Amino acid sequence: MRTFADSKGREWHIDLTVGEIKRIRSRLGVDLLCLLEGDPPLVNRLRDDLELILNLVYAAIEPQAEAAGVDDIEFGQSLDGPTAAAAIEAMWGAVLDFFRPLRLEVAAAAERVMILRQLAAQMLAEADAEQAAGLGEPSTEPQEPLALTPTG
Repeated sequence: MRTFADSKGREWHIDLTVGEIKRIRSRLGVDLLCLLEGDPPLVNRLRDDLELILNLVYAAIEPQAEAAGVDDIEFGQSLDGPTAAAAIEAMWGAVLDFFRPLRLEVAAAAERVMILRQLAAQMLAEADAEQAAGLGEPSTEPQEPLALTPTG
């Protein structure tokens, strides 16, 4: 089970089970059991589409949210940048936890997303520190997206 808190200090738990995955598929039409399928693969869509992954987070915690009287609008309003990042990290962690004993290739894809997110956060923090110290200028060059699958 993975946990995160929103900006109001409410704690949410994501624990994927087959039943939860079916409920999410029914609600969103997103089938986590087919993470590597599609064009582009679902794992890439979730990585690249912030709204989709945050809708997935809400669907995963929806029973808790309903019990707490929190609808999707209020939940969205309680996610600022840092708490949205924590929610997304918890979602990917739950995906990894679910698939690790079942399908190693899916777990590996989820783990790559988590590693890429951590590297990106580290690079941004280092760039911010350099800029604050007057050592560097913010880059204006477009960056290539990081690939989830090996090339070549």
